Amino acid sequence: QEKTMSLVNREFALTSMTGETDEEGSRVSQYIPRKCAATSRILGPKDRSSIQFALPKVDSFGRAMPGDPEETIAISGYIRAKGRSDWEIEKLLRSKNLYPIPDDQ
Repeated sequence: QEKTMSLVNREFALTSMTGETDEEGSRVSQYIPRKCAATSRILGPKDRSSIQFALPKVDSFGRAMPGDPEETIAISGYIRAKGRSDWEIEKLLRSKNLYPIPDDQ
């Protein structure tokens, strides 16, 4: 199971979603498609049951630091309908060593 989990996360880490660009490299469209972190499926604009949340950067006191989030995770409505979203989120956090939090911190 650990090897399968690392392959899925490796595949997701290698890809990045960007909008359409023209010859000069400037962004043409405002819509940037999201991708499910668990299944790598593209989340269409009609997927009303998908969720997306941002994990903020925190300081040593546990307070969220302003600015860009450390990680943004999107989960498709398909995964949520199966009742597996909590398991998939935990799997992603474990692969990034963000969960569980060690006792010595």
